[in-house]
Amino acid sequence: MKKAIKRLLAIMLCALAPLTLSPVCSADTPAVDKFLTTEGVALNSYIKSIIAGTGYPYWSVGDHLDSVMANYKATGDRRLLSFLVDAGDGLLFLTSTKLGRKDEYRKKLVDTWISSQYSCGKNYAEMVHAMVMIAPVAEAYAILLSGPQLDAGMRARISSGATEMEKVFTTFNDLYNSQGFYAISPLEKSAACSAFKLPPKSVMPLNMVSAAARAHFHMYYVEAALNQGAKSDFHKARFTSIAKYVRSQIHTTTWKNKSVLVWKYAATQSWAEDPSHGYLTLQLAQALYQKGWGPFTKTDMTNLANTFDMLYNGFLNSKVRTKFSVNSALSSAVPDLLPLTRYVGLCVYEKSIKANVATLRAAGAKNTLGDSLFAQASVSCP
Repeated sequence: MKKAIKRLLAIMLCALAPLTLSPVCSADTPAVDKFLTTEGVALNSYIKSIIAGTGYPYWSVGDHLDSVMANYKATGDRRLLSFLVDAGDGLLFLTSTKLGRKDEYRKKLVDTWISSQYSCGKNYAEMVHAMVMIAPVAEAYAILLSGPQLDAGMRARISSGATEMEKVFTTFNDLYNSQGFYAISPLEKSAACSAFKLPPKSVMPLNMVSAAARAHFHMYYVEAALNQGAKSDFHKARFTSIAKYVRSQIHTTTWKNKSVLVWKYAATQSWAEDPSHGYLTLQLAQALYQKGWGPFTKTDMTNLANTFDMLYNGFLNSKVRTKFSVNSALSSAVPDLLPLTRYVGLCVYEKSIKANVATLRAAGAKNTLGDSLFAQASVSCP
């Protein structure tokens, strides 16, 4: 285990020595080199905190992995895909089973990551934490498997990583409801300490269900490329069923004579989803639409772009939360700038929002993920 952990830290630190280690660390594009250095430092810090048991930054890790994928889509630099494979190798060393730390509610070791963040200080495996990390790594796997000149060593690493990821999905399989969603575990009755407690066996918040569908979606392509028919069929059945459920929970209304899409945080709650968590649903819609899958249509994507316009202009308010109404503004200020950077890619579907995108960037509404998304948008919407 100690050797594995040392290797893991070396993997994530490779960006600090770009001329000396794996292909990820070879240098020929200064901007990408700088980006990899930033990501290597960030992920190394997160990994150390997970190993030490002093932090469980899975949401942040997912953001950073999404940032790497967004940067790949902006630059086409395949070293970024290799970095994601390295990150996947490292993170899969940090599951409950690998670290020998039990899920204190399931009372056993589990083949996924654990956290005490939302569970009264006790270690517990939250499905969404796993899915936000699996999705971008699995997407990198799928891109590499579909591309040219994949060497046997990389293919073997991807195959091994996919095997470990399948164990993660198995951990949460008992939470799946055949109606097309993952449900709150009965264990949540004692484990959940947040203000957003939901009844056991009720549907998970839509952002969590969406994150799972996106992970299943990318794993479908991975297993298909690895000629694992039964596994790819499993993931296809899951993501298509969940996507249908997600779309059924999204409603069309109007704002300034434009159609916009709005949805609630969870089916059993009354408030609207916030821009940050809503991004997980947006990611699912974009992934499916870009590959030609339903149920999201071109009209839906245009309406999502209009939703960004609405959020940008400060119309996320109590009326939206309770009645899907957008008739009055909470304030004239731009709400929650950083989460809104996640929506800038929607300029592909509605060019009129490009001005909002430019204003957001000028206002300093950016972070590592934001920078990558802005770069991707600048390529897609010049």
